[in-house]
Amino acid sequence: EQSLRIYLRGRPVVLYAPSSMPIEKESKPNDAPSETLSLEWVFGYRGRDSRSNIFLVNDEIVYFTAGVIVSYDPSTGTQRHYLEHTDDIKSLALHPDGVTMASGQVAGHDKKAGKPHVRVWDSKTFKTLAVIGIGEFDRAVACICFSKTNNGDRLAAVDESNDHVLSVWEWRKKKKLLDTKAHGESVFAAEFLPNDDSGIITCGKSHICFWTIGDDLKISKRMGIFEKYPKPKAILCIAFNANNDVVSGDSNGNIYVWGAGGNRITQSIKDAHEGSVFDVAVLESGEIVTGGSRDRKIKLWDSSYKAAENAEPLELSEDMGAPRCIVPTKFDNGKAFVVGTLRNCLLECDNAFSGESNIKYLNQGHSDELWGASINPAGDKFVSCAHDKVVFLWDLESRQVLWSKTVDEEAQSATFSPDGSLIAVGSIWPEGSDGTDINAVARSFNNNLLATGDDFGMVNLFKYPCNQPKSSSNHYNGHSSHVTNVLFTPNDAKLLSTGGQDNTMLLWKVE
Repeated sequence: EQSLRIYLRGRPVVLYAPSSMPIEKESKPNDAPSETLSLEWVFGYRGRDSRSNIFLVNDEIVYFTAGVIVSYDPSTGTQRHYLEHTDDIKSLALHPDGVTMASGQVAGHDKKAGKPHVRVWDSKTFKTLAVIGIGEFDRAVACICFSKTNNGDRLAAVDESNDHVLSVWEWRKKKKLLDTKAHGESVFAAEFLPNDDSGIITCGKSHICFWTIGDDLKISKRMGIFEKYPKPKAILCIAFNANNDVVSGDSNGNIYVWGAGGNRITQSIKDAHEGSVFDVAVLESGEIVTGGSRDRKIKLWDSSYKAAENAEPLELSEDMGAPRCIVPTKFDNGKAFVVGTLRNCLLECDNAFSGESNIKYLNQGHSDELWGASINPAGDKFVSCAHDKVVFLWDLESRQVLWSKTVDEEAQSATFSPDGSLIAVGSIWPEGSDGTDINAVARSFNNNLLATGDDFGMVNLFKYPCNQPKSSSNHYNGHSSHVTNVLFTPNDAKLLSTGGQDNTMLLWKVE
């Protein structure tokens, strides 16, 4: 009887050779297989803890989840992917040229490539144009923005160090111009003034700051003065109107207007929403669109900051979640938006505020740690489940949810019955359960390949059998959390992988 004894954290574990087929011991470590993986589809969107992370670029919708930038074309139903990041992406910005983009990431596993940094890249070709700040940022790049004037030469970034350092760069030269402590509390947004690359606005927990960069590259700060207005625990979002006034939304549900060039409130909308105001968008018409947390509503305000006449607020369902990011797609009377939500959904909203609005899912995902996944015997559907207590059944070809169900417990695993007619869902393991660096393993149905998912966010592809130490493999990034499951489809044409804390599923094509 062939067996192998290994020790996991000091505990002996006996592994037995599969009985279904004889395996001869390899005489030397395997080379990596000739087969490769290419990313075909990303299930998920990061809305639970990210802001300002959806942009319309050349009729494509660009957003991120895990360590992947997704560019989705609604007209063809296809995705393209920027895969140069090595861990969680936390921030995204669009250059005034409408093509160049920047994205910032958190600290990763790799000592050099895993350091927080900003990547500037071409959204048409996905060619990286510049890598900025390796070794300069701490923990993560929380927010980034391009200057709107002077050819967009400047890029500002705020990291997640204790001092939440604000730095300004000439990104084409990869040259840092200055840095300074932004605030002792978290910073949620940063934007250059629309008409001046020497002015920057930052906001976050307990503050809004108005920055001015001098000709000598020294930077000065004025704090926002609230005077008679209630000071919120956090200012969560900012936008600019046609007069270059700053429009902010806060944790009290209020909207404040800060006069251009000043640091005082000139107008306000009290109790615009129940709970926090998660996002503010200014339309070309001068109207304001806002999204609320507790009421899950999207509201329209006229240019004088009154509730727009005959505009019925759009309320998202509890399953969809509160609107985290709102991006206008049309500016006519049939207003339409792309909306990212707190429950990691991506929505398209047509005819908003008309009373006959239409909301459809562009992408759905889990909103808590994701472990469970299984492909049915026919290979045309799969099930996923997570600690958010939601079970989804997906169509593998259309990538759409066929149905969803909420269960009573945090779901950890799922599988189909042999005939594919039933689904079993298992709940979470007890606290303190043991684990290892390799979380999942799958053998292809043709017995040629072995796939693993590990704690470092990697999907690894080996030749099968693989019974020699130091055998080579092909490695694929995209997840930014531990990979919790890998599954081949019955025809071995695709591989599905799930990420734990990144709440994201990646569909790979086996080539």
